[in-house]
Amino acid sequence: MVTAIHRPTWMSVNLDAATHNLQEIKKWTKADKVYAVLKADGYGLGAVQLAKAFQETAAADAFVVSNLDEALELRRAGLILPIWVLGAWDYSDLTLFVQNNIVITVPSLDWLMHLPALAGTLKISLAIDTGMTRIGFDDADQIAQAKKIIETNPRLELFSVYTHFATSDDASAHSKKYFDQQAVRWQQLVVNQGFDPKLFSMANSATSIWHNTDPRISFAAIRPGQLISGVNVSNGDLPMPQKLFLERVFAVYSQLADVRFVKKGQALSYGATETMPEDGYVATMPFGYNDGWLRRMQGSSVIIEGKRMPILGRITMDQTMVKLDKKYPIGTRATLIGKDGKEQITAEEVAHYSHTIVDEIQTTLAPRIKRIYTGDLAEIIGANNG
Repeated sequence: MVTAIHRPTWMSVNLDAATHNLQEIKKWTKADKVYAVLKADGYGLGAVQLAKAFQETAAADAFVVSNLDEALELRRAGLILPIWVLGAWDYSDLTLFVQNNIVITVPSLDWLMHLPALAGTLKISLAIDTGMTRIGFDDADQIAQAKKIIETNPRLELFSVYTHFATSDDASAHSKKYFDQQAVRWQQLVVNQGFDPKLFSMANSATSIWHNTDPRISFAAIRPGQLISGVNVSNGDLPMPQKLFLERVFAVYSQLADVRFVKKGQALSYGATETMPEDGYVATMPFGYNDGWLRRMQGSSVIIEGKRMPILGRITMDQTMVKLDKKYPIGTRATLIGKDGKEQITAEEVAHYSHTIVDEIQTTLAPRIKRIYTGDLAEIIGANNG
């Protein structure tokens, strides 16, 4: 998709704030290493730009992505830190993993036992399934067999032994119980296997925030992802700790492209689902569901000159209409996510309104929205500002 550099809808991304957050999370958890999770293009913020900022400041020790193509993008951009691909992967691209020094995830004993001969060193991460039930080892004997295979194969280098908690961002009694069960399961499966504890990686964003003092959790290498954005990754189900000082990293803006006087009772947008409640002004802005501002956001609001203005009518593919309190000049800025004066619309608010989570809101914001990078680091790393 072409980035619409000439279209007045944009996302502002503060690289200094993102780096601060990563450093603050490390301090909060007392982690030895930080593996910054930059999958889905850095949760929509720009994986390459974030990675360059984190490498420049030594805020990250490695990068974690979801697939090989994301990893190769970072390598081609000149990133030299370790890069780890999560998820199961077949054997067809092993040469690319080896040649580009990219860590592959081992999902099962069967995968490891049938591994083809390697022409170089393959770095691997051992997935442990403690209850997520996606991929990974869930049998202690098979983990022991895997460890022996790794230790006897000079072409294999163990990068990490990790697990993922399914309910670390939930406050319910059921979720707390399930988190405890996963922590116990880790102890049963891994702790007595003789692995170097420095290789353990157990804490994702939510585990890093709300379980940072749990003695059962290793913080040898944490994996913050969505948390880098400074949002509440539980969607507000759990309160953010008062002493964890994170900054908001991104905001989304547009401009008024058309302003017109509309009489009371006039239907608006597709389906004529709403009519103008009174005589007044309506603005059209160049953003819609193809930008990630989904149709279910009808009835929500944007901020114009420090005041909330309601979205009227169905959100269309490329345009959205807003009821104004007065006539504003074309080109007036509207805030979709962010702060303007005393008013603020957070990603969490948008997620609540959409009946979803902040991850979906942030990663759904389309590539055609230009990203404008701010902060000192944007100048240092030469981030593209659209």
